[in-house]
Amino acid sequence: MSKTQIDGKPVKPVPANMPEELVPAYEWIVENGRSCAYQVAIVILVAVLAIAYTKSRAAKYENASAALLTASDVTTLEDLNGRFGGTKLGPMIRLRLARAFYDAGQYDSAKETYAQFVRRNPGHKLVEEARLGLAASEEALREFQQAIEDYRKIEAPAGSPTKTMALLGEARSMAASGDKAAAREILGSLAKDVEGTQWEDSVERVTGAIDRFEGFRSESFSDQLSALRGALAPADAADIAADAADAAETADAADITADAAETADAADIAADAAETADEPAAPVAE
Repeated sequence: MSKTQIDGKPVKPVPANMPEELVPAYEWIVENGRSCAYQVAIVILVAVLAIAYTKSRAAKYENASAALLTASDVTTLEDLNGRFGGTKLGPMIRLRLARAFYDAGQYDSAKETYAQFVRRNPGHKLVEEARLGLAASEEALREFQQAIEDYRKIEAPAGSPTKTMALLGEARSMAASGDKAAAREILGSLAKDVEGTQWEDSVERVTGAIDRFEGFRSESFSDQLSALRGALAPADAADIAADAADAAETADAADITADAAETADAADIAADAAETADEPAAPVAE
């Protein structure tokens, strides 16, 4: 016999034409219907919230991506890192921030940011570019032995832009630390690998700059970059060293260095120097 009340409340009678075997199921649905409705409502609510959250994250990522495309200075990138550093775009933001520090001459900050990227993102597709930036920052800080070690840690295919810049950086650091013979050996081998490529001229320039480099001769760091401007900057910046060396035939080397530093376009120097950092465009083009 079917129930006529549930919790003291009357319920609809079982339809007369309902098969007897279905009556228990009918009564269960009537008895638990409200509870089931609540559960369904909760499930729907959770699904709606999940969809809204997903859309919010997607919009946040799109906003971060759009902002990152135009950001290049330290202040803007630090703001982006604060706002979007927790998204999946965070590592790329911090990589660009490290590059911005490097371009601004804030080598300590660049070194720290690159090193943090390498520690936290060992499997990231741009980790080798970050290692390159780390070594370049150490080179700029005249931490030549550490720079040499980190340049050697870079794992990239022979002949690739990343590996070529790493070898150029290692050679510059070797020469700057006093081992010009080892630097020439690296460049001699590299010259064979890049023969006929866009890097051939860069190798020749760095080789010439290293041949002219006679060591650091003063306390002033700016003066110490005299004959080998390229020793602390990428290959393309070796033009500065070449110009200084040519002018050295008629003037004092230290004065020439000061003049060259004053007349060189700062933006061009930063752009050239950044080629040893982590610019994503070059590695991606491999």
